[in-house]
Amino acid sequence: QSSPKMRLMMCGITKMFPSFISPSHPISSKSSNALLRTVAVTLITNPVVLSTAFGALFYLSGMPVPVFLESACRALGNSVMPCALVSLGIVMGARLRGGQGGRFRLGRQAVILIGKQLVQPAIAWFALTMLGAEALWRSMGVLLAAMPIGTMAYAMSDSYKVAEDDAAAAVIASTLISLLLMPLLAMFMK
Repeated sequence: QSSPKMRLMMCGITKMFPSFISPSHPISSKSSNALLRTVAVTLITNPVVLSTAFGALFYLSGMPVPVFLESACRALGNSVMPCALVSLGIVMGARLRGGQGGRFRLGRQAVILIGKQLVQPAIAWFALTMLGAEALWRSMGVLLAAMPIGTMAYAMSDSYKVAEDDAAAAVIASTLISLLLMPLLAMFMK
């Protein structure tokens, strides 16, 4: 059985490959440095990136996870997914009732879904194979990489007011696709 720190580390590794939606307007060469600076600062100060980096550092330090912290995180983790899915459903229902639907871009959805649910698991399999991971760890890494897009993608797109409809559609579509994809990958990884 794996340690809690190793499970946290594997989860962090497979979720570190964020999907970026390209801007819909052309970028001039003068503004590219400013854009790169803005993206770098945004990524460095992003709570998801920071928590993953600090979690990796904590794992590498070799310190044990305090029992009270592990049990509190486990309880919080068990409640996050149902709450996130219910709140996403409420927001999507309000958008549809408000007549704001129809802004989903099929081409963008295809790129996001293929990248997340086919390319990312392939990268995880390749990387874990090249690193010499045992079959069990390689299987878990690939399955974690193939998991549906998390609701955090929608929450971040909504907070930055960028492609909210696309993010919501990607979360829902990837969840539906994973119902078919995950059992197939699990059979393939045996």
